Amino acid sequence: METLLPMRGLAAYADAFGDPTAREASRRAAVVFLSRKLFRRPSDGSPIRRDFLRLHYHLCYQDDVRVGLKGIGEMGLLRAPQAAGAMWWLKGRELPDGGWPADARFFRVSHTFAPACEYAEWGGGDPRKRNDWFTADALSVLRQAGWITL
Repeated sequence: METLLPMRGLAAYADAFGDPTAREASRRAAVVFLSRKLFRRPSDGSPIRRDFLRLHYHLCYQDDVRVGLKGIGEMGLLRAPQAAGAMWWLKGRELPDGGWPADARFFRVSHTFAPACEYAEWGGGDPRKRNDWFTADALSVLRQAGWITL
């Protein structure tokens, strides 16, 4: 979980300043994700954490498969064979009537400052109902990987 933000930051820095050292460091960080097929243990293929399979919106301190796919997408690596299993898993979570759910939410909406609160409504956390924010991310990842055209 602590690899994602440095990978993204190093890649953005490399893009902005053409720094080959930052580019190489971001690629090494991407290998951490790809060698684990984004969410699996290298030793036995089981999920590293069960929470990685609980979709949620918005990104806070909880990661899930979508977050890893977005990060790998920013690196231009969604077509890597090691990402295919996570892509199929995400595609398989699509609801029958279209869209993707957010299984959980780790916040509540409040108009005052309070722990674990947000001012914005990021959608519900019901695995049977579409979350438009999460759906936008899923479609973006699938489009980047060439799995759909919009």
